[in-house]
Amino acid sequence: VRPSSALSSSLISCLMTSRKPPAVADECPKVVVVGDSGVGKSSLTHLICTGEANKSASWTIGCSISVYLQEDGNFVELWDIGGCGRHANSRHIFFDNVKGIILVHDLSNSKSHQNLHTWLAEFLPKQAPRISSFQSTVELDPEKFMGIGVPLLVVGTKQDENSSAAFKSDLARDLGAEEITLNCLDAAHLAAGTANRKTVDRFFQRVAKGKDVLHRSG
Repeated sequence: VRPSSALSSSLISCLMTSRKPPAVADECPKVVVVGDSGVGKSSLTHLICTGEANKSASWTIGCSISVYLQEDGNFVELWDIGGCGRHANSRHIFFDNVKGIILVHDLSNSKSHQNLHTWLAEFLPKQAPRISSFQSTVELDPEKFMGIGVPLLVVGTKQDENSSAAFKSDLARDLGAEEITLNCLDAAHLAAGTANRKTVDRFFQRVAKGKDVLHRSG
């Protein structure tokens, strides 16, 4: 677990002992960042929280927690979930008390976008039919995902490696999710006043105002 921000020591201690961090767990909305390994989740999280590009991001094992300070002075926890398939059976421990989901895919890797359907399926209510993580292709049925209820943001990364910056996600369209595409290594792509930043801010506003909380811990 690799948390960042001034709250790091408190957060890592509480994660390892299964305790809630003081104040943070009760007051900060929790947003999880998910997607295949290597799509740029850690770089995206760093860019959102600091406004700066991280050109030396390392692989996330388990979960890394960052705290984002919004313009209104409120905090949001960003839980960057490692995408390694070997940990698929245990990462549900991070999926409780979720108020928003950021789904990340690589614009130069269409399979990473297809796999977002499987990632989202991990948040389905326990009683819902499960979608195997070993399925190569998952057809999107929006009705299956109505039980999630929390705001979604779909992010296409590595825009510089893909000729189609106008890519539109079928997942975002069918579920009414916010969507952006960007290059996480170029801070200008998420600078204040840009369309991308306005979309991200709108997503966090929906998270803050939302009354739904996703519980999927087992």
